[in-house]
Amino acid sequence: GFFETLDSVQATGEPISLKAAPIRFAGEARDRFIDLLYQPIRNAAGAVTGIFAAGYDITDRVRADQARVAIEARVDALNENIERSIVERADDRSLVWRISPDLLGVLRADGHFETTNPAWQTMLGWSEPEVISMKIFEMLHPEDVARTREGFDAILAGNTVVNFENRYRCKDGGYRILSWLGVPELDKIYCIGRDITAERSAAEKLSVAEAA
Repeated sequence: GFFETLDSVQATGEPISLKAAPIRFAGEARDRFIDLLYQPIRNAAGAVTGIFAAGYDITDRVRADQARVAIEARVDALNENIERSIVERADDRSLVWRISPDLLGVLRADGHFETTNPAWQTMLGWSEPEVISMKIFEMLHPEDVARTREGFDAILAGNTVVNFENRYRCKDGGYRILSWLGVPELDKIYCIGRDITAERSAAEKLSVAEAA
């Protein structure tokens, strides 16, 4: 449709802008997203003699928005059941609580988890008693502690935090990158943590490849 758009600008003399137009370049496996502007160039008599074309690559922004929308949709789909489940004691936890691949937990104002779901052990290797015995800051990558304290304080102040990223230490010594939803309720925080390690690794590899 790009040639047809150019023809339209040539014929009508009206500029056309395209937002986030998907374009697949030769040799690339994924679309890029480009903001395009076609502006007619006129001579002294007013006739269209050419077209100025400008393109702005907004691929990173579009992909980030798509990832955010996907995460929010997932949270919305599970939210009603999960919020009910995470306030129940161990014997009353729902099927969603037990089988969710995401980390779920109820966090107290002192920084200790009151309860967690089985995904913590599946993803990070820590059992529920081990998680409960540590403050959350003991499990973080040292470089993420200060920023996480700021987010923690923001939630305790009554703010909902969405897509807050930090690195949690696995029991084997490695780290996973997690994206968190934190919702305050009285003196507790209800948390959902999604593992985005693979997504971040793929994005970094793509960025390196594109830079090369």
